[in-house]
Amino acid sequence: LERIFDQGALQIMSASAANLESMGPGTAAEEVLDAFHRPRGSEADSAYLAQEELVINEEVLMDEHGYAVMMKWEQPLMKSHADFICGREGSQGSPSHCGAMLNIGFGMGLVDDAIQSHSPALHVICEAHPQVLARAEAWAKGKSNVRLAPGRWQDVLLAKVEALGPGFMFDGVFFDTYEETVEDLLPLLSRILRPGGRFSYCNVYQPHQAERNVAFSAYLAGRLSALGFRAAFRPLSVAVPTPEEW
Repeated sequence: LERIFDQGALQIMSASAANLESMGPGTAAEEVLDAFHRPRGSEADSAYLAQEELVINEEVLMDEHGYAVMMKWEQPLMKSHADFICGREGSQGSPSHCGAMLNIGFGMGLVDDAIQSHSPALHVICEAHPQVLARAEAWAKGKSNVRLAPGRWQDVLLAKVEALGPGFMFDGVFFDTYEETVEDLLPLLSRILRPGGRFSYCNVYQPHQAERNVAFSAYLAGRLSALGFRAAFRPLSVAVPTPEEW
């Protein structure tokens, strides 16, 4: 697993982590549970998928209420995620081929552009929102290694994996959906990600409150450890044009 934060957040969280480690299990659990104020899960996801007037352009993807789903300044962040799951982090020179990759959530296609730069043997994309899916379909034209799985990943992912052949598993998996939690995917990782494969997700839970972000990350790292994963944090400096955009 790889979680990637911007440098400023890490500087704050390095101090916050010490506070988290001093908490008892009950206190830490309360921090985690208190971290979620907006609705999440099937109810919130269904509400988003029912929206018909998303704002989509080259700079931003917003829901009809003006909440940002993805913004172009996330491009270096998405590249780092792609480099990691493709096993190319820190590499220089010409791109090399990577194995079978899965991205859950197309958004603006930023991470998918980065995955394609590594010439994956297979590139599967799950996308549920009709407007975003239409953009994904246009983006995928002419890319022979891309397979789309239209619909909610909860409904279509396992069927897609089974259709790829007996015992098929991905070499790398990335998760970045809207109004959902990555926790829901964890039980499926052992069925879709090969041993030794790489998993990454966009960790923007409570981005303005570092202690709550750290609390959730520590909690999730514990869940992943129980599943046999090794979790790691990596600093990344991301230039955000204005505080308002962040």
